Amino acid sequence: MRHWPRKGPSLEAEPLEPDCDGTAEEAAPELGPELGLGFLPCSGRGCREQTGIACAYVDRRERCCPTAWCPTHRLVHQRQVVCPVHGVILGASEDELTEHHRADLGNVVPLLVNWVARELEAPVGSLMTDVAERYHQTLVVDPVRFVLVGVERVRTWERAWKICAPVGVSLRVHLAVEEAAPEVVLGKFNSKVAVTLPAPSAEICERAEDPALPPVAEVAEFRDTVLRAISAAVAAWQAVNPAPPAPRSEPVAASESAVAEGQAPAA
Repeated sequence: MRHWPRKGPSLEAEPLEPDCDGTAEEAAPELGPELGLGFLPCSGRGCREQTGIACAYVDRRERCCPTAWCPTHRLVHQRQVVCPVHGVILGASEDELTEHHRADLGNVVPLLVNWVARELEAPVGSLMTDVAERYHQTLVVDPVRFVLVGVERVRTWERAWKICAPVGVSLRVHLAVEEAAPEVVLGKFNSKVAVTLPAPSAEICERAEDPALPPVAEVAEFRDTVLRAISAAVAAWQAVNPAPPAPRSEPVAASESAVAEGQAPAA
């Protein structure tokens, strides 16, 4: 007896239902969060759009961000509409291994730490890369994250660069701001304060972010002061912990070298 294969469902697309006038209409594509339209007034400065969608950010006290944003002024984080402030906080503290610590509404400390880290990303990253290569270890860069420091469990936000050996962390440079003192930036080396500086004002930070403006002298001085202190701390650590010698390559035996060159080894 011959067994015929069962006829499965047709793979052809179903015909579109004709409209009242006899024409078939295709379904409108669904807009993503980047272009989705809402009905709330946009919170952007000077924006008169009424197409805003509420910011999806909820802080650690379960309070919702009260702003809404049109497609022009919103940010999107993990397929959710967020305001520019909380979008930067979430993006800077992105970590696939841990859950975000939700900063309180109005807490600008994570934004300040992110700004400081961006200003010092290149010089500190270059310094730590050189040290990692000299000591044959690995450089690990943490995102902006919330930590509790010391026995007092001081609420702090920081960005860290770590030189890691197989047995643990050899040295650590971190830029930190405590929530209790948001006007002070701390440059730390292995958890010890290497430099303390007043935080640049919001106006100076905004001017430094504007590519149309010349470099801001206050920002350059701030960056150089932090870098000098951190570089001095790293140099002092290297003086006490000299780098190991570079691994030597094993010499090739004469017979192996001759074979590699296509010659017969000596008898």
